[in-house]
Amino acid sequence: MITTTPFRSHVRLATSLMAAGLSAALMAPAVSLASPSGAPARGANAKSVSLRLADVLHVLGSGLTAGDARSSKPNAMGACTSTPPATDYVANFSGPLRTKGVLTVISDVYTYKSAGGPTCNQKIELTEYKLVGAITGQITTVHGVGEQAFILDATGPKTSAPPVYSLALKFTRGLFRAIIVVQSNKPIRVTDMMRLGAIVDGRMKHTR
Repeated sequence: MITTTPFRSHVRLATSLMAAGLSAALMAPAVSLASPSGAPARGANAKSVSLRLADVLHVLGSGLTAGDARSSKPNAMGACTSTPPATDYVANFSGPLRTKGVLTVISDVYTYKSAGGPTCNQKIELTEYKLVGAITGQITTVHGVGEQAFILDATGPKTSAPPVYSLALKFTRGLFRAIIVVQSNKPIRVTDMMRLGAIVDGRMKHTR
């Protein structure tokens, strides 16, 4: 079953650079997070479940390369402060210059000390998206990956300029919360987003 809450996005991305800038908005958690300078790279569990280059190539096709990847220990401020994330691991993958296909893939995985953390952030973020709907995009609740999952479509409205398609899959599983972002010059299949999510979810099920 898929439940969709329609909203229209007012965001128009004209270049791949602008598309990369939207990634931050697509990935933004429900709390404000600050990673201290020099924070220890202690995201072993998060890294072990994150997407890898082979996964991205298998689902989305050839031409993508691995980019920056990093672990951090975020600080929580605002909502969900009683259950802050323990670690955060982000991996980036990029398409070739002037590609007509996938521009960027981002795999962002948070770990928590209790399952209440992912649940709190997922719930708060859904609420916030619904409140600001018109400037966010279309939210679709999905099933078949994680315990709670939704897809945010932040693709801009149709104009004379070619669109940059932007989808983010956000889901929880136990002590994990994952955010997978794909941005492309051509439409992104929801089935591909779910396939990427299933890879990460499968690893989560076998990681403690």
